[in-house]
Amino acid sequence: MRRIPPIRPVDSFRGSGGGDSSPRVMDDPRLLLALLLGVAIGLGGVLQGLQWKNTTPNAGQEGDARKIAALESELSMVKRENDALRSLAQGGGEVAVLPEWISHVESELGLNFLSSPVVHRIAREELRDRVVASIESRLGPSGMDDRQAAFELLGLIEPGVDLLTELATARAVIGDAWFDSSSGEAWVTDRFDAEAVPSQAVVLKLLGRILLHQHAPPQVDPSDDAAWAREALHEGVALGIEQRYLAKRALDSGFLPPERDKVAENIRNALSPMVKTLLDFTQQDGKAFADTLHVAGKDELRKALRHAALSTHEVVTRRVQPPTELPRLAPGDDEVYLRGSLGMLGLRACMANRPGSSPPMDAITEAWRADHFEFFADGETDVAVAWLLVFSDEAAAGKWEEILQLTRHGDESRVIRVVRRGKTEVLLINCASETLAKGIMTP
Repeated sequence: MRRIPPIRPVDSFRGSGGGDSSPRVMDDPRLLLALLLGVAIGLGGVLQGLQWKNTTPNAGQEGDARKIAALESELSMVKRENDALRSLAQGGGEVAVLPEWISHVESELGLNFLSSPVVHRIAREELRDRVVASIESRLGPSGMDDRQAAFELLGLIEPGVDLLTELATARAVIGDAWFDSSSGEAWVTDRFDAEAVPSQAVVLKLLGRILLHQHAPPQVDPSDDAAWAREALHEGVALGIEQRYLAKRALDSGFLPPERDKVAENIRNALSPMVKTLLDFTQQDGKAFADTLHVAGKDELRKALRHAALSTHEVVTRRVQPPTELPRLAPGDDEVYLRGSLGMLGLRACMANRPGSSPPMDAITEAWRADHFEFFADGETDVAVAWLLVFSDEAAAGKWEEILQLTRHGDESRVIRVVRRGKTEVLLINCASETLAKGIMTP
C-alpha cells in the first residue's frame, strides 16, 4: 500500500488537486502559444490580402518594387506579432543569442552546437516556480516527497526544512539565471542586459551548459549521486567559461567585476546545511575538477563527458572507484520507494547537520568505497530508511560510526540504530518498530 510520508504538509503552490483534469488552454503555455500563433498567422493572411488589394496597380502603373515593399512590410508586422505572442506564452520571450557568443563557447570547449541554443527571458519572481516545476517533472510525482522524508530520517536535513523550495531558491533566485536540464534550455530574468559585461558572462555560462548538455545528455533515471556528479562537472566547466570571460574583459578594457550581491548572499546563508553543501560541491569541487580537465586539454574534457558512471567521489578525489555490489536492505517484500547512493554529498551533508565541531573528513573520504540507501514501507502506514556504508579500513568505519551516533535523525521516538557489520561496514536504520530494525540488522 502506497503511503504518504508523514513529514511535512504539501506546499500550497505544489498542486491543485481535484477538479477537471483536462488541460485548459490558459493553463498550458504550449497550447496557448499554438493558439495565439495560429490567430496571428490567420490575421496576417487576411491583412496581407487586404494589403495586396490596396497595392495592386489600377492602371498597371505600379511596378514589382512596390509589391515587394508591401510584402516585406506585412511579413515584418506578422513577425513582430509572433514575437510578442511567443513572449506572452513563454513568460517574457527569447534572448537573441549572438553569433559571437556561440563562437566563443564552441572555441572554449572544442565542441559545436548540435542545434540552436535557446535562452528564455522571464520575470525574476516567476523563475523559481519554473525551477520547481522542472524538478518535480524530472523526479516524478512523489520523487521530491520521498527524498524529503528519507533525507530527514537519515539526518541530512532538519525537520521542517522545505527541500524543494530551497533547491529552487538556490538555483533561481541566487544566480538570476538557470539552466533546465530537463529541456536543455536556459533562462535569464528581466534584469538581463545584453550590453552589460556581467550579463554577457552569465549567458556564456548558460550557453556552455546547453552545449555540454547536447553532447552529454543525462542518463535515464540516474542515481542522485550520478546526477549530482554530472551537475558539478557541467556547472564547473560553465563557471570556468564565465570567469575566464570576466578576467579577459578586465584585462582588455579595465572592467571591474560587480560587487557581491548582498541580498543573494543573505539568502544563501539562510539555506539549510544540505543545500549549502550541494551548492559548495557544485561551485567548488565541480569547478576544481573542471579546471583540472581544462588544464589537461579538451580531449580530457570530452573523455570525462563520455564517462556516464561519474560519481561524486570521483569529482572530489579524481579517482575512479570500482563498483561494489551491496545487498538489498529492506526486508521481505516491503515496497521500496527510493534507493541509491549518496556518495560524498551524503557524507558532507550528514557532517554539516551534526551538532558541534566536525572532525577532519579527509580520512573518511579517502576510505569511502561505496554506500547504498533504501527508503521503504514500514507496515501499512509508516516508512523506514536504511543506509549502508563501506570503507576500506576499520579506523574510518569507526569514525563514521561515531559521527552517525551523534547526528540527529528526525523524530527521537522512532527506532534508530547505528551498527557495525563486520569491520568496515556501518549501517544506519531509522524505522518505527524494533522488529523491523532487527530484521534489517541481520544480513
